[in-house]
Amino acid sequence: MSAGSAVSALSIWFWKQMATWSTLLKRDRMALEYWERIAAARPGDARALASVAHLKAQQGGRPQAIALLERAVALDPDQAGTWYNLGYLQQESQDHEAALVSFDRAIALDDRLDLAWYGKALSLIKTGRLEEAIAPLRRNTELQPMSPYGFYQLGHVYHRLGRREQVARLIQRLSGFEPQVARQLARGGLAGTLITSPASHRTEVSAATRPPVNRIQHTYKKESHGNLYQVAGVLATQPQHHGRAAADLVRRHLCRGLVRP
Repeated sequence: MSAGSAVSALSIWFWKQMATWSTLLKRDRMALEYWERIAAARPGDARALASVAHLKAQQGGRPQAIALLERAVALDPDQAGTWYNLGYLQQESQDHEAALVSFDRAIALDDRLDLAWYGKALSLIKTGRLEEAIAPLRRNTELQPMSPYGFYQLGHVYHRLGRREQVARLIQRLSGFEPQVARQLARGGLAGTLITSPASHRTEVSAATRPPVNRIQHTYKKESHGNLYQVAGVLATQPQHHGRAAADLVRRHLCRGLVRP
C-alpha cells in the first residue's frame, strides 16, 4: 500500500484545517508542516504543492518554491494564481523571459488579474522593452484606477521615451487621488532619482521586483496606503537624507507579493 493511500481522507481534512488555522494565526512554520504532510500523502494535489511553495517562498526558499510551482502548473494548468506566483518568483530570480511566459499564462486564464499585468510590465521594462510595457501598464491602471503604482511605472516609461505630454497627463490624473505622488513626480525630487537615467531605472525596477518575502498579499487599495504616501511626502520636503528616505519608502511600497493558493 502506498503512503498516499495509507492516509485517510479524514486525516487530510484535519491537516488542511490545521494548516488553515495556523496560517490565520501566523504560525507559518506549523502551516508548512501540515501542507508538506498533505503534499507527501497526495503528490498529485496541485493546491497542496502551491501552498507549500507559497510558504517556502515566504521563508526564503525561492528555488524550491519555483520547482514546486512548476509541478503544480503541470498538474493543474488552469489556475491563474499559480501561474502568477511562478512568474513572480521567476522575476525575483531575474529570469524575465520565463516570467513573461508565466504572466501571459496567468492573464490568459484571468484577464482581470492586475498583478499579472503589473508583473509583466516590470519584466518588459527590465529587459528594455519599454514600448511593449505600455499596454500592460495601461491595463493595470484600468483594473486598479485608484492605485498609484501602475500610473507611477507608466510615467516612468513615458519619461524614458521622452513623451513629456503623457507624463504631464499622468501627473494630472494622480493629483486627483494621490496628490503627494503627483507632486513628487512633478517636482522631480522624489522621483528624480528613479526616472531620469537608465542607471536609476535599473535601481527602481530592481527594488520593485524585490519585495520583502513576508509581504504575501497586496490588494492595492488606496485607503490602506494613503498614510504611507503622506509620510513620504513629509520626508521629501526635508533636507538632505530625508528625500532619499522618502524615495526608499515608496520603492518598498511599490512591491508586490505572492497570492495565496
